[in-house]
Amino acid sequence: MLQYDTLVRMLDDHVNTLLPRQVMDEKRADYGSFIHDGIAHPTSVSTLSTMGCAYVLEESAYYLSEEILARILAGTAFGRKIRRASGCFDLITTNFDSSPDTGFLVKAIAPVVRAARLVDDDGARQVAEVLGEIIRTAVPGMLKGGFHTPNHRWVLSAALSLSLELFPDMDGLEVVEQYLAETIDINADGEYTERSAGGYNAICNRSLRLAAEALNRPELLEPVRKNLDLSHHM
Repeated sequence: MLQYDTLVRMLDDHVNTLLPRQVMDEKRADYGSFIHDGIAHPTSVSTLSTMGCAYVLEESAYYLSEEILARILAGTAFGRKIRRASGCFDLITTNFDSSPDTGFLVKAIAPVVRAARLVDDDGARQVAEVLGEIIRTAVPGMLKGGFHTPNHRWVLSAALSLSLELFPDMDGLEVVEQYLAETIDINADGEYTERSAGGYNAICNRSLRLAAEALNRPELLEPVRKNLDLSHHM
């Protein structure tokens, strides 16, 4: 079983791999972005979740690091620049002005905002503010944009639930309820529609777990347990 100290080291190691990938030359048009395969992907803004976790985690080597704060601010500036008017982001290989891909991004950064709000530090307040602005601006687009694949329903349900937990003044709960009213697409064996033990099962499980917590709906954990039990016996 993984120990907490091991997970902290893994987090710091992940940050170390991200540092050389981020563009920090202010003269470049893609300043603040993260390069993958030579491209500054708009959805790479979600990568800031790793840096944000390290920044607010006291045990991390990057706790309250001024360098990490500067990189988070640069990354969110890139996000504001590259997003669509709807507040959504492109998955430039296939999905444009994409609400579900924006949902993946929001689902990644929302827990950082929640954690940063608990840290008494000016930098943490900046992190919560700039990442929170990305989330708040994305909500209308996520509400209207629909989805493409079965797991996207639960990604959007989680992203919207987390957003509304952070910003309770916003509307959108009715859309989450509409998605959940379709019922979870899991069979008697514990397998989701996409039958993806190596990929989408984990996405569905994490999304439902986050939605269950944000909505205080523990019944959403039942399909998660069912799928995990199946996975354990595969």
